[in-house]
Amino acid sequence: MGAAGSIPADEAAAKEAGKTDDEIAIYKFCTGLADGSAKEQCAEGCEMGPPGAPPLPMDAMLGICGKMVVAFPDWKSLCLGITKNDDGTYSVLTQQVIGAMKADLPAIEGTPFPEVKLADLPDEAKIEMTLPVEVGKYTMEGGKVKQGLYVGEIKEDGVEGAAASTPALLELIKGGDLGFACFFKFMGKPLPAPPAFDDMDADGDGELTAEEIFEALSKNNPDVTLERVQEIVAKADADGNGSVSKQEWEEATAKDPGLVPAAWLAKE
Repeated sequence: MGAAGSIPADEAAAKEAGKTDDEIAIYKFCTGLADGSAKEQCAEGCEMGPPGAPPLPMDAMLGICGKMVVAFPDWKSLCLGITKNDDGTYSVLTQQVIGAMKADLPAIEGTPFPEVKLADLPDEAKIEMTLPVEVGKYTMEGGKVKQGLYVGEIKEDGVEGAAASTPALLELIKGGDLGFACFFKFMGKPLPAPPAFDDMDADGDGELTAEEIFEALSKNNPDVTLERVQEIVAKADADGNGSVSKQEWEEATAKDPGLVPAAWLAKE
């Protein structure tokens, strides 16, 4: 939108410049993640899906962003382009200019994201960090953002106003570490891997039941509950047959790295 994706700060001036209400709302949403003002542009039930994660309720996403900004106070979210698609959705170019870590990052409850202490940050991560430009698909409802979804597509060149991305972060993303997985791995705190399918498939039939997953995980952590495991199975069971195949398990845990709570993966 305009030079470097910008719009006039005054909404009336933005409209005079030819920007639509949807474009203005998307721009404000994308640039309002750090300070929480994105909430004002959310439709009811708004979700945001970062790369490598399932769509999250916007309140949860803003809660994560709020914790991140404590550790990275210079974090800025840039909106560098908005194009309307034939189906009414919008392709949106955004970039996270993270900056340098300046305080401890607390563990974020309800996610697999661990605590990162500033004193423990690897030397290579003691820099100004910038992610590459990411391509998101935005759906609108009543002039507000209903969903912003990112699946890992990036643009390395040709985006006006983009900041130079951090080479090490770009390399991790190209290697398959998307979104928060890339971020935490770079900071020396790789997210825990989900339990291996074959290790839990007690009867070797190629399908996991809730009971099998519970038995495998509860050996390591007494906080594991069958009820919570049944919720995990329901999310991963794509064909609805009541159990989870290896393909379903791998696809579900790749899509949602936090499907199995991180606390359950820590052996006693």
